[in-house]
Amino acid sequence: MVASVPHRHYVLAIPKMLRPCFQRHRYLLRSLCKLAHESLKEYPRTALDCPKGVPGIIMTLHTFGEFEVFTPTDFLAAITQHIPDKGTQMVRYYG
Repeated sequence: MVASVPHRHYVLAIPKMLRPCFQRHRYLLRSLCKLAHESLKEYPRTALDCPKGVPGIIMTLHTFGEFEVFTPTDFLAAITQHIPDKGTQMVRYYG
């Protein structure tokens, strides 16, 4: 059984102009992930006024693909389309 909890899906991308720096200096990717983690951790703490809150975060680093530019409405539609309707229970199977 999966608990019905609010969740969000964030995608952070590196602009093409900065990619060569990370390609030549791979060790910087670790620092980038740490900074992303701190930012994602701080946002709900501030927004919810819960300074000791600890969100569950799953991070994956992809070193391939293209940087796509979305309009704000396309971006919001893309990140919220997977959120189920209230009262809907979702079970996901991986593997």
